Amino acid sequence: MTDSPQPAIEAPRRFVPLSHERHAHWRWQRFDSYSFAASQWLAPVTAVEIPRATGRLVLGFARDAAGFQPVAVLGLQPGTNLFVTLAGKWIGGYVPASLRSHPFVLARTSDGRRVLCVDEKSEWVGADLATGEPLFDPSGAVAAEVNKVTEFLVKLERQRKVTAAACTALAQHNCLQPMTLRLAGKKEPLRPAGLYQVAGKTLNSLADDAFLDLRRHGALPIAYGQLLSMQHVPLLQQLAKAHEEAAAREAAGSTLLGDGRDLTVFDWGGILSFSGLQ
Repeated sequence: MTDSPQPAIEAPRRFVPLSHERHAHWRWQRFDSYSFAASQWLAPVTAVEIPRATGRLVLGFARDAAGFQPVAVLGLQPGTNLFVTLAGKWIGGYVPASLRSHPFVLARTSDGRRVLCVDEKSEWVGADLATGEPLFDPSGAVAAEVNKVTEFLVKLERQRKVTAAACTALAQHNCLQPMTLRLAGKKEPLRPAGLYQVAGKTLNSLADDAFLDLRRHGALPIAYGQLLSMQHVPLLQQLAKAHEEAAAREAAGSTLLGDGRDLTVFDWGGILSFSGLQ
């Protein structure tokens, strides 16, 4: 397995630790637009998400200093999330859990502790919001709804640890190889830098003890889920074409559907049916 450049999994944002001193009078709103993820072409997923994600999204593996982790491949190139329309709507079904906690994340401190952080650049949080829920209650404690977000992120972190062990096992048995996307009408396949996929031939030819080791680590559902998810590659190509056409219409000053900024001017039912999603 050869090394490839490491892809950026998350778009850079300004996350800072949540504190009463800094955020006592801040509020947050539950987002109803995915515009914050419009440039995020990869989203981490965990083992527990694989069954649902497999039926909706192309999955792959991204590599960082800690090893490999499964990701949803949301675009054909960095900087473009094909599942977010120009109006900020999410289309196509399953939303990775890593996107659902916006504008909050868990971050690790220098001494290894996990702390809740907030994206101060997000439009869904701030001191000047007229509506929304407070980050802290009148006593100065973190608000109950924010604690629920923390609980969700802690559970997600636990799942990531389990998933990381499974991915390590796949890598140790040489079951991961650089990703290759074969696109209709293209002579050469697309090879996204830093992305990997399961090497099906290697997986199917493993010795019994190696195969059992993958089973013990819970790696087999992840491996087979990733292989099955490759059926959705044509959907990515269809969505890329739809985005290009929508951008051209917007540039031309289209006023379709009110403001002309929504990809729903396209036959989404037809596109999603093309990939078997409806």
